[in-house]
Amino acid sequence: MKPILIFALSERCGSTAIAEAIAESTDTEYLAEPFHPDWDNWSSVKFENVKFSTSNIAEICSIYNIGVCKTISHHLDLKSNKDLINKFTTVFLYRQSFIDMILSEWVSSNYEIKYNKALYYIDHIRNEKDFHVLERDPIDIKFLIEKYNYWFLEKRRLLTKCRFDLIIKYEDYFNDNVISNHMALLDKLNLKNVSDTFKSKIEKDKKHNSHEVYQKIIPNYEEVMKFRNELIL
Repeated sequence: MKPILIFALSERCGSTAIAEAIAESTDTEYLAEPFHPDWDNWSSVKFENVKFSTSNIAEICSIYNIGVCKTISHHLDLKSNKDLINKFTTVFLYRQSFIDMILSEWVSSNYEIKYNKALYYIDHIRNEKDFHVLERDPIDIKFLIEKYNYWFLEKRRLLTKCRFDLIIKYEDYFNDNVISNHMALLDKLNLKNVSDTFKSKIEKDKKHNSHEVYQKIIPNYEEVMKFRNELIL
């Protein structure tokens, strides 16, 4: 059976949590963003001499018992993405609320710029007590619109040019029914759940950002929120 690929349109779609939950459910290994330009900085020791390509990744997954992999659309060009997608059972994942996505991305990316600390993963964020306290820069509205237009067109291009086995929205998975949503996703992928440890990856306490926090640390939060119902992916 082909391994699962969580193919995220952008950052902050919940791809890490979903991929980790599937790996826990199926008791297999998880491969995180092997085509990211900084892959060598976080790859485990067993992969330190491995150079991933769309040609060898399926074989590597088989060798290392990797049942689920995740990537983000801009890590590869369109042709390479199409090659990658065809080697997996692929789930296209996106976040419909662009504003929620950009707010979540901004608090990490701007924190790195202002305070010179790269904090994007929940376990790292939890260890930095000032992450949800220190003020960020305002979000430039022109930048906001440009980013939206880019992701809107990129989503359309990918769905037109690529073959996906399943398409899911962040909002349809990460809600009050996330546990049952996960079980339904496994059914659609013809996978059996063998462990309840997946719950620790997707339960509510794993969510580390909130609008309550955004309102306190993003100076023009209210201005940005005016676009929330308009900028939909």
